[in-house]
Amino acid sequence: MNTTRRVEIGPVFENLEELHLIDLNRLEELCVGELPPGSLSNLKVLHMKRCFILKSVSRFVQSLPNLEKLYLNWMNEMEYVFGCEGCEPEQSKLSEMLLSCQKALRSICNGPAPRAMFRSLKTLTVYDCKLLQSLFASDVAECLVQLEDLLVEDCPLLERVMEAVNKDKTVLPNLKNLVLKHLPMLYGPRATTVDIECPSLEHLVVVDCPQLPFSISPDLFDDLERRNQFSFSPSASDYFGSTNPVKFNDPQLYKFLRDRCDNVTLFYKEVKS
Repeated sequence: MNTTRRVEIGPVFENLEELHLIDLNRLEELCVGELPPGSLSNLKVLHMKRCFILKSVSRFVQSLPNLEKLYLNWMNEMEYVFGCEGCEPEQSKLSEMLLSCQKALRSICNGPAPRAMFRSLKTLTVYDCKLLQSLFASDVAECLVQLEDLLVEDCPLLERVMEAVNKDKTVLPNLKNLVLKHLPMLYGPRATTVDIECPSLEHLVVVDCPQLPFSISPDLFDDLERRNQFSFSPSASDYFGSTNPVKFNDPQLYKFLRDRCDNVTLFYKEVKS
């Protein structure tokens, strides 16, 4: 959208609820100029895939007052989801975010985090982000009070969940489901210890994370999946500070959380066909 050439006054696409931008290989900007007030005011779902050269979505996403779901796939040039453009909203309804197959992503935020964007976040899925070293800056910690589901998979350079600023653990008070899979550097020599505390944790999957003492191999997890078995782990409960008995390596939980990613992919295939 190029709003610098618009003559008429008034909001645009005010009734649009879902926006899917797929295979726009030459897209450089989502919006040139400022949208008229009230534009895209009812947009609830933003899904972008294979917009290879688009570098930033931050300003556009923060201008959507009713956005609930953000899905970003195959954004090869995007290093950060949120920047510090000075346009932080007062409140946000964003509850679900998926980041997958991001070749350049280094962190979710660049500079001071737009805290309002995280206060309603309940589900975060991060998959196949090759350069990602940490998920959150320390100033986001107090905003993640609603986070319930966190899946992180195939991020070979990830060392921590929170950026290392002090030695205090970040409490995620409502996190119930945590999946950590194929993360060879997580809590390695430089991170030394776990940086999150999850008192409400109920389900935990840890596969191929060699720095964690209770991690299991992919082959063993595949075997559990075939037999539909799981266990309870007191050591995992203690490790993450849970007050609950933690159901450990439940294949059904993993499938449930991953299906959310697959559903986005299925939509893409339906559009292509």
